[in-house]
Amino acid sequence: MSPFIQCRKISKAFGSKNLFTDITVSFFEGDRVGLIGPNGSGKSTLMKILSNLENPDVGEVIRRSQVRVSYIPQNFLEAHGTIFETVEARLESVHADERTHKAQKALSMCGFNDFEVLAESLSGGWRRRLDIASAIAEEPDLLLLDEPTNHLDIESIVWLENLLKSRIRSYVMVSHDRVFLEKTTNKTIELNRTYPKGLFEIDANYSSFLEKREEFLESELSRKASLTSRVRKEIAWLRQGAKARTTKQQARVKEAEGLQEELSQLKSRTSKRQVEIDLSSSGIETRKLIQAKGISKSHGGRELFSGLDILIGPKTRLGLVGPNGSGKTTLLKILAGEEKPDSGTIKFAPYLKITYFDQKRAKISENQTLKQALGDGREFVEFRGHPIHVHGWAKRFLFETERLDLPLSRLSGGEKARLHIARLMLQPADVLLLDEPTNDLDIDTLEILEETFDEYDGAVVLITHDRLFLNRVTTSLIGLGTDLEMPYFADYDQYEIFKAENKEKVSQAKAQAAKPKAKKALSYKEGKELEVLPQEIEKLEAELEQVSNLLNSGSGDLIALSSKAGSLQDEINKRYVRWEELEKLK
Repeated sequence: MSPFIQCRKISKAFGSKNLFTDITVSFFEGDRVGLIGPNGSGKSTLMKILSNLENPDVGEVIRRSQVRVSYIPQNFLEAHGTIFETVEARLESVHADERTHKAQKALSMCGFNDFEVLAESLSGGWRRRLDIASAIAEEPDLLLLDEPTNHLDIESIVWLENLLKSRIRSYVMVSHDRVFLEKTTNKTIELNRTYPKGLFEIDANYSSFLEKREEFLESELSRKASLTSRVRKEIAWLRQGAKARTTKQQARVKEAEGLQEELSQLKSRTSKRQVEIDLSSSGIETRKLIQAKGISKSHGGRELFSGLDILIGPKTRLGLVGPNGSGKTTLLKILAGEEKPDSGTIKFAPYLKITYFDQKRAKISENQTLKQALGDGREFVEFRGHPIHVHGWAKRFLFETERLDLPLSRLSGGEKARLHIARLMLQPADVLLLDEPTNDLDIDTLEILEETFDEYDGAVVLITHDRLFLNRVTTSLIGLGTDLEMPYFADYDQYEIFKAENKEKVSQAKAQAAKPKAKKALSYKEGKELEVLPQEIEKLEAELEQVSNLLNSGSGDLIALSSKAGSLQDEINKRYVRWEELEKLK
């Protein structure tokens, strides 16, 4: 079977920087590809080439005839009017009779119930769902997703995992979420100049890819050692000088030159540059850096949390989890002293230094150059009491000198994330409060950051949707939105088990509440009415469940089904009201 898309020896540069050179890669029906690689390796650019939004500088891209491709970029798609109008606008080429059905089906699959909601009123997480709905409404043969978990909380990421596995047959996605990659891919491609072909490709999920990559890199090291030994021998022979330049000796000279060039290329490819992260605290001597007792907070008349006790000391590693809107960022701001609790007390140790890493990262002007932002306009930065030229500081975070004069608005998401880490390191802090610090970081940098937090003497309180990062960094979690008096968990796995068990308990409680109670003295007619009400409700609820399943699957006339569901719910509500009236008469 021919591939959906085939790239043959394509190259792409951005200014003077080569993103990738002479790479060849194909994407087939049934491929569920995880595309990974360090920041700046060209992943997003390759996705734009696959979606036909950009062309390679060199090489050719061959597309199967009439193949349908939908693309979801990192940034939100344009949205105008209601969510229904936004999705329908993507279906201009579809016959008018089918547009309504396709748009409603896609929105229902993505969790939307009210199709008249204005797109601009949606939160970031629901905007991301709207983008996904807009793309799948086109019913693509191949779906392209660039960082699809951005703006999603963990619950929504799990939803997306299930959607991809159950509804989307073929896709290519860029992601740095290792758990997400593990659960949703059957093929992994890493773009990286470390590899001879510019990429490393395995028909397996992420964990199997790691095993094969390790084997390959070990073989490269062995080859490098062997080649180094051979080159040393040939150099020794060349230095002796040949008395007679016979044809055989001339061939050996050329072979020696070829070996030296091969070794030079191998060394160039296998020399790995990494971000150098090193965090420091002020060394304040106290076991109680921040102490909160019985703190509560409400927003818009809704209670976020209450009676919460938190003690933060050196080496505290605390994660905050919960669905969007549960108060995670609000609690972080209270711990930073930027907001006050409605009740309770919070005490900070004297001379405490707190650094707050803002999720929106909006405290730096986008008009500044990278150089100005790295050094706050100075030529030197001070790190641990020593001056370092801003150019040297930039290299520590993998910024090339020619990019220092670019405005921040021209930087990629990964570059901006590294910039914020660079600024973070210049501020000795006893407590780091981090709101989504993992956004846009490549996997190599994530792993370095995990190791850095392990060695850091201060306290870390963080919010992240990266489940592996959360489990590796934190030693305890606070689960917001759980209705628990003490919502502490050892790790995210325990939190997930709690959610599953709590969901079952809620279902059992509802079932128990729906059971009819023993009859007492009523009129004969009322007694008979009370006797049949549970059966009537049960029958109506079963019918409502069937209609809801059809709605969720996108089968049938969605408008008619929605109307039917509303009518059934009204009938059920009326019978529950009547049931309560009869119970009071007993």
